[in-house]
Amino acid sequence: MALTHVKIYGERNSGTNFASELIEANLDVGLRPGTVPARRKYFYWPLRRLLGRKLGTKFVERSIDRYHRRHFAENLGWKHAQIPTFDGPDNPFPSTTLYVTVTKNPYAWLLSLYRRPYGLQDLPIDPGTLTFREFLQVPWRTFGRELGPAFYPNAIAMWNEKTKSYRKLSGYGPVVHGRYEAILADPAAFVEAVARRCGRKLPAKIRLIEHSTKKDGWNLNDYREYYLQELWRNKLTPDELALINRTLDPEVVVAAGYKMIRPEDLNF
Repeated sequence: MALTHVKIYGERNSGTNFASELIEANLDVGLRPGTVPARRKYFYWPLRRLLGRKLGTKFVERSIDRYHRRHFAENLGWKHAQIPTFDGPDNPFPSTTLYVTVTKNPYAWLLSLYRRPYGLQDLPIDPGTLTFREFLQVPWRTFGRELGPAFYPNAIAMWNEKTKSYRKLSGYGPVVHGRYEAILADPAAFVEAVARRCGRKLPAKIRLIEHSTKKDGWNLNDYREYYLQELWRNKLTPDELALINRTLDPEVVVAAGYKMIRPEDLNF
């Protein structure tokens, strides 16, 4: 059966934008949207300012939840969602779609989420005032579009559950599981893997995405240096590492292609 679309799933700050741009730049295949259309965002954000930050934010987020609920059959949900379980005729996941997941090393990902805590809700203080250790212990209230529990105990538990849920996709259709670090190291290999599973022709030359999708001034080489040389390790303390390891699921870590880091491993 021919594959007509690609759907990308991955947590916030895991490289889903980078993967999307690579596919769009190199392959003639439809990408199922993972977020609301830009035209809706232009409508939502002025309303948030008009209604005030607290009330406006709740209105916008609930509107986005409703959008993803109404359009699930065509878009297959928010790209940051936990993959739900469907059985038999109730399964909306078409076998004509290639499912692509993107994960980032959990330790590096937690540091990324700390810098950009998109979706962290209902804190009595500004998230920017939290220390990293405090951030690791904050309960994470979810959006309806995340299709998970109302709360995760913390961001570490959220990584466990969402990453584990990606295994369900193999029961819905063909899957390419991508590690962000591997995609950075060899973008062409990632594009080739997607093309092979989709039955698409590769371009004569793979186009790389050199710019930052986060508009942070970094380029591809900057990201490669930081993640492939694991420079983020320098930001972790043994105490923070021990705190992470108390919740991080070793089985999920290994299944995703990573290794647990012990406090003594920081001295390298």
